[in-house]
Amino acid sequence: MKSSQRNTAANSSELGAAILSNKMDYGLKSQNAESTMANVLMEPLAGYNSISVSILIGFALSYADSRKPSIAELYGRYRTKVELDNSAHADGEAIPVLSKHIFRNAIDRLDPAFVLIARYGSRASNKHYVRRLHSDHRRAAKRRTTQISKTSI
Repeated sequence: MKSSQRNTAANSSELGAAILSNKMDYGLKSQNAESTMANVLMEPLAGYNSISVSILIGFALSYADSRKPSIAELYGRYRTKVELDNSAHADGEAIPVLSKHIFRNAIDRLDPAFVLIARYGSRASNKHYVRRLHSDHRRAAKRRTTQISKTSI
């Protein structure tokens, strides 16, 4: 066995061991998250043209990007891509352009934590959710003290 083959076999076994031990690298976690989000987006769009939906999902997932593109910008890119595909395949059936409302709904269905981490980073996500956790804890503590004070009166 050549050394390059041994290295490849070692790398693949390390990857398998990392996956089994639940120590996945960031890129693989990101791919899994995007795949999960794509499945979530795909369900309500099942009745539409599959090619148009797959293009839409690609642009909807790109909303979760550190460059923070706007919905209008992404929708414009989506329309341009569909129009380019239609002009390239002029002899075939035209791909329909889905409405901006459908596009916006697809983005709204994205997991907020996924979007927050992708657009602003894990530090901002942690800060947001910790703050939310503390405020929920304070509200619950306030309710308990209110209930105790009412019963003691």
